[in-house]
Amino acid sequence: MRTAVIAGIVVVVVVVVAVAAFFLIPRGPPVREFTLDMVEYAFRQGTTNNPTLRVKVGDVVVIRLINKGSVTHEFMLFEDADSVVNKLREVVKDLTARNVPEDEAEKQYEDKVHEMEEKGIIKVAFEGADADAEPGKSVTIRFTATRPGTFTYVCLEVEGSYPDLHYDKGMHGQLIVEQ
Repeated sequence: MRTAVIAGIVVVVVVVVAVAAFFLIPRGPPVREFTLDMVEYAFRQGTTNNPTLRVKVGDVVVIRLINKGSVTHEFMLFEDADSVVNKLREVVKDLTARNVPEDEAEKQYEDKVHEMEEKGIIKVAFEGADADAEPGKSVTIRFTATRPGTFTYVCLEVEGSYPDLHYDKGMHGQLIVEQ
């Protein structure tokens, strides 16, 4: 009998502590998780190409990118994707005008993209909102949506599509960050 009373008290204490911990321990911001397959030339979620992703300000956004394509793809999130894309089209236009062979043009294009990133000419909307994935590989990115707006996620690679950017072939979608 005495053992049963002690066991009952222990159970009550454990339940009270667990409930108190649940309500008193601060929790982090909500985490929104997505998985996108990267294929030629789309980001795919299930059977939907280039889905619109929705999150709220303050959410931690986790995106698992799986490259199921045969060329390298990237994910970059921009506030003003049109401006970035137009700058990169100018790079391709210059390479084409100079008759640079395709393999060399792809390399020079990539070098120019990296140079523009280092100079801050190309800058993603949120720190950590970019990644490259080789064929057959996956990568996970994580960032916090710190401000509201409509952002565009893109693949700006040219491998396998030069002189077109993967973006020009349709590889882009939207992330909407709501208040």
